[in-house]
Amino acid sequence: MTCAKHPDLMFKVNIFVLLCNTLGKTNSMGTCDVSMLPKVTTDLDLSNFDWCSYVLKCVEDTRFSWNESSATSYYFGPIILLTFLYVECVRFDGFKIERGIPAICYWTVDNMRKREDLELKSVGLGNGEILENIGANQEESIEVSHYLIII
Repeated sequence: MTCAKHPDLMFKVNIFVLLCNTLGKTNSMGTCDVSMLPKVTTDLDLSNFDWCSYVLKCVEDTRFSWNESSATSYYFGPIILLTFLYVECVRFDGFKIERGIPAICYWTVDNMRKREDLELKSVGLGNGEILENIGANQEESIEVSHYLIII
């Protein structure tokens, strides 16, 4: 691996499965979803893969598989996306942070943990109002409400 100039197919397979399961969805019981493996070819360019469409499709696919009223039902969808949507788009006055695009540049793991702790101690998770869209102009604005309806 350290001598290779170009990634071999097995490396691509491993990275692709890791990204699909981290950014997208897993199967029940936390096992890897390998349904995307047929897309791996020797000429697959991961930098040109449409990750946004894949993640949004995962939101739609996993939406109904989670039963929030069941203690044994777990969500297997793109939790990273939902976490960023939540912290960026749900108002909580107890923790102020600059908002911007992309949100990942503003929300560090430490900031997310601080917000979670403070929010749980005060109003509880999910009790804030949805904030306005972010963007310098209408073309750059993020339409959050569309994705929150899907969820």
